[in-house]
Amino acid sequence: METELKKLKASLDIKSAAAKRSFAQQIQGAVINANKTKYLLRLDNGQCVVKRAVVNADISILEKHCKGKIPDNLELTSTYFDGIINNFNEKSSGKGYRNPIRKMLENSSVYPVTFPDNTDMRESKTPILLPCSSKDEQAQINMALHASMAQSPALLGAQTPW
Repeated sequence: METELKKLKASLDIKSAAAKRSFAQQIQGAVINANKTKYLLRLDNGQCVVKRAVVNADISILEKHCKGKIPDNLELTSTYFDGIINNFNEKSSGKGYRNPIRKMLENSSVYPVTFPDNTDMRESKTPILLPCSSKDEQAQINMALHASMAQSPALLGAQTPW
């Protein structure tokens, strides 16, 4: 009977000590282990350093999602952390300042205005090629001129100054 009482007391002590730790302290190890490439930086000497800013930002997102409560099965739940964080980031990326006049102009019956979508500009995958030398610059100019000439059949027969 006394051994059971001691076990229960030890279990209570462990649980009360865990309750005193914050959400971030309790979940940090599981977050880092869920995606080591995202949260750890490997140095030249082989050591790993934790990217604290990234970890803390993601823990904050998880704390909001979990409403401050530690999931029961942390190992199983940690497999879903990336999805939760990505979902939060996708939802919050649309937030921000929106011009109040924009909707009025878009819905105008006299002259409706269409604005370009800013997400297309931010997520553009088109590389910007900067010339490294004057020779590279001249080559890019020549390629652009030849492409322009190929698109304009009327100009193909015209004399070029070069």
